[in-house]
Amino acid sequence: MSALRKLQVHMGDRLVGTIAETQQNEIFFGYSPEWLLGGFSISPYFLPFTPELKREKDLKFEGVFGVFDDSIPDGWGRLLMDRFFRGRGAAPEALSPLDRLSYVGDHGVGALSYSPVIPGVFAPGGVMNLPIVAEQAERIAAGSPEEALPVLQTAGGSPGGSRPKVFVSYNPTSGLMYPETALPGEGFGHWLVKFRAREDPADAGSIEAAYADMARAAGVEMPPTAIFDTTAGRFFGIQRFDRGPGGMRIHTHTFGGLVNSDFRHPDRDYQEFLSVVFTLTGEFAQVEQAYLRAALNVLAHNRDDHVKNHAFSAGAKGGWRLSPAYDVTHSYGVNGEHNMTVGGSGNPGVKELMILAEEAGLKSKRAKALLASVAASIKRWPEFAEKAGVSESSSRKIVSSFVTAD
Repeated sequence: MSALRKLQVHMGDRLVGTIAETQQNEIFFGYSPEWLLGGFSISPYFLPFTPELKREKDLKFEGVFGVFDDSIPDGWGRLLMDRFFRGRGAAPEALSPLDRLSYVGDHGVGALSYSPVIPGVFAPGGVMNLPIVAEQAERIAAGSPEEALPVLQTAGGSPGGSRPKVFVSYNPTSGLMYPETALPGEGFGHWLVKFRAREDPADAGSIEAAYADMARAAGVEMPPTAIFDTTAGRFFGIQRFDRGPGGMRIHTHTFGGLVNSDFRHPDRDYQEFLSVVFTLTGEFAQVEQAYLRAALNVLAHNRDDHVKNHAFSAGAKGGWRLSPAYDVTHSYGVNGEHNMTVGGSGNPGVKELMILAEEAGLKSKRAKALLASVAASIKRWPEFAEKAGVSESSSRKIVSSFVTAD
């Protein structure tokens, strides 16, 4: 699209490094001297904390490293991004990843930001009318060619995933909501609100809210969640874990980006995920947390459990831990199988979960206790479903898909 050939990568006010693209479309990254003096590896497996230039030779993510691909929205956010570029006369297929990162600027997930920024993408806005935004988002997701409202372009241009969604500033006490680019003041936090995709049931938001409560009951760490009841429907909201107090940005890295795996091509097993959890965090409690999530996904039939639906967060000096869980809901997966296998199986059960526990170093007694915690929470599904407003027909259908732990 442009002659753009260099991007600076920042974390807050610190220069992390530079991404450069040659005339032959080879993309390199190098840490800045400043970052090398007091920073850390932003992607421990593929971007070692060393001064030489680095090139991602597998081309899994169009030549950029996975940590930068994490900043580029897929699905819904990419749809809005492509429409923005088409409106400026640029064919999306001709875009460089550097163009896309420049579009994201300082509005991406996590702590990384990119400059120079393409102007005119994100602009401050007033109070958000959620029903109007939701209705247009759902029309656009269904194929409507209409021009996106400025507030939708601003709030919806960064999130990834297949469902239409928006990043917002939300005050749970007052109920006021703004696009995330607005900073209204005390009491507001950063949230993500999901709308419906064309194939979703009318109560998709309620289902995800019920799953969040069920996950918490099982011991899975979840961010605060809410249901937004509007004239256009009931929508699921979740507080963003990549933002801290006062809007502090937290470096976040998906499992897929970390191990250089594209979620569109399933090729990973939970065994590898649990191994990476221990290697990065050094805490066996974090491995148990990851195991709980695997067990919940298997027993509660969340099969869209791909490598971008697990993430890690880094502290200011690079200490890593599992991010809270997200995208936990009822789903069928590709061809009815889990995106990430368990014990090599796309249709796992308790047997495979016990094999996973053994491979991860979990004692049999402890693994069974964790499975029992998940099974007990799943038995409370009718309670969680009723509280969240899940329809009786959806609730019955979901129950019929649960995997028994007996």
